[in-house]
Amino acid sequence: MIETKYQLKIILLMNIFDKNFLFKQAEKKDLKRLMNFIKINGKKNHILAHDSNFFKYEYITKEKINFLIAINKNDKKIYSIHGFIPYSYNKKNLHICGSVGLTKINNKYPLLGIETFKRMLSLVKHSTYCGIGTNPNTMLPLIKKFFKRHTGQMIHFYY
Repeated sequence: MIETKYQLKIILLMNIFDKNFLFKQAEKKDLKRLMNFIKINGKKNHILAHDSNFFKYEYITKEKINFLIAINKNDKKIYSIHGFIPYSYNKKNLHICGSVGLTKINNKYPLLGIETFKRMLSLVKHSTYCGIGTNPNTMLPLIKKFFKRHTGQMIHFYY
């Protein structure tokens, strides 16, 4: 049962996402489109937009690329991405760390980036997740609000 107007808005947004987008893990054939998406919607000099060897080294596992992508069903273009890096490949205990998350500039779907992140967490069967380097100005407030996640800063020591 829907209790608040806020919950109703979330349900309506989910229907909009399912109606308009295909969420899937990227495949090797998506590499050039992914790199181009990062170049256009992220920083122009981002290493993942220019260095395919580094991109492959960091993100390709067998035939899959460790990015969840949201593809618009109408124009077949990528509208949102969220990368992850596995720290283990044990199927029972997969540990992942979030990586690059971007949404198409000036898209008409509010919270598409959050939905892509949420779907990445549900589709990638993981035991633990960490988000080292979460942007404190853009993503961190959303993570706290929508996922009720505890965040903090590590204190680093060296000897």
